[in-house]
Amino acid sequence: MSENNLWPATLKNADEVPKEIVDLSPSGRVLEHPEISFISHPYEWSFSQLKSAAITHLNLHLSALKLGYNLADGSAYNIQFIGTKAYFIDTLSLIEYNDGDYWDGYRQFVEQFLCPLLLRCKLGTPFNSWFRGELEGIPVGEFAKLARMRDFFSPVMLFHVILHAHLQSKHSDARENAKKTNLSFSKTKLRNLLLSLKNTIMALKLPAGGSSEWGDYEHDNSYTNEETQKKKDLIANFITRTESKTVWDLGCNSGLFSEAALQGGATQAIGFDIDHNALEAAFNRAKSKKINLLPLYFNAMNPSPNQGWMQSERLGFSDRKNADSILALAFIHHLVVGRNALLTDVVNWLISLAPNGVIEFVPKSDPMIQRMLATREDIFNDYTKENFIIAIERNAKIENREVVSQSGRELFFYRKK
Repeated sequence: MSENNLWPATLKNADEVPKEIVDLSPSGRVLEHPEISFISHPYEWSFSQLKSAAITHLNLHLSALKLGYNLADGSAYNIQFIGTKAYFIDTLSLIEYNDGDYWDGYRQFVEQFLCPLLLRCKLGTPFNSWFRGELEGIPVGEFAKLARMRDFFSPVMLFHVILHAHLQSKHSDARENAKKTNLSFSKTKLRNLLLSLKNTIMALKLPAGGSSEWGDYEHDNSYTNEETQKKKDLIANFITRTESKTVWDLGCNSGLFSEAALQGGATQAIGFDIDHNALEAAFNRAKSKKINLLPLYFNAMNPSPNQGWMQSERLGFSDRKNADSILALAFIHHLVVGRNALLTDVVNWLISLAPNGVIEFVPKSDPMIQRMLATREDIFNDYTKENFIIAIERNAKIENREVVSQSGRELFFYRKK
């Protein structure tokens, strides 16, 4: 490795870069940084997470430019989260800056950061499914087709999306665009482009007044305050007893019980939920309370698969298993009653995820399930507590059980056989 390609030593204390630079010889160095125990993908992030990742990426680029370095790309996959903190991990994308250099990663940045963010805040549509389907983001040419008349008067849409797509249709390579239009792309212009993107992204906000089915579940549920506190205490005590360090919270909602797990001694909680507003609430909880909670978008009926080159470039949900314990609180009835999954299959799948866990059984008499059954026929004859217990005991030992609500909701604490 030549000296010109080294990560600048003056950046080594920045939050976005590895913590240590170790000298090995006069001609080379090795970067050392803590292992990231769980790799997440941009299509699993909330709006606020993708926004935070984009700003981290731009801040790093601006700092590097001051020191004579450029970035070779603009990929969202170069960012990883530890809790709510975004870290830039692809040190090899840092290259020496030469006068007149364009940012070859501009289009990639727009498609993997800006277009998904604009889709959510301008059109009110979550980006996750489209991003996952394309894998490399939302193509600027396709996104431009969604532009409305008023978007032509929006500087961010006009410059970064509509005109960008127009130029791309004529010249596929950004560097060639600059050459063919005789543009002299100075360091000042590059810096101004980065600052423009940063200011634009910092100003993006979620649409006001947006509501969702489970976004306010923490405050709108059938539990009394005393029952909620009992449930939190039981979770914390379970984590303490099992000495679990990494906890997966399936159906985490706003992260209330993920926080309880962390208070019980867990060092990391990964929350999974399908509700975008709930994920925003969980991310805000983790930031405000400075807890190591990583909330991620998750559809249990269609979890992230192995994707990319040879289906191994981006690992799916199951192949990233690292939990010591799982929490599945008020979760299984959404799959069985809500989505017609078999009770036995759901329980088997949950137990396969971790050696320890807590699964909550919600009886059909509960107001929440009655609400779900109000508009559909009750064909779920296998959904009984007896069948639930039999399903658990096929693969695990029930070590404790506690009723936590007047409606008969019950927590089952298991240890895998």
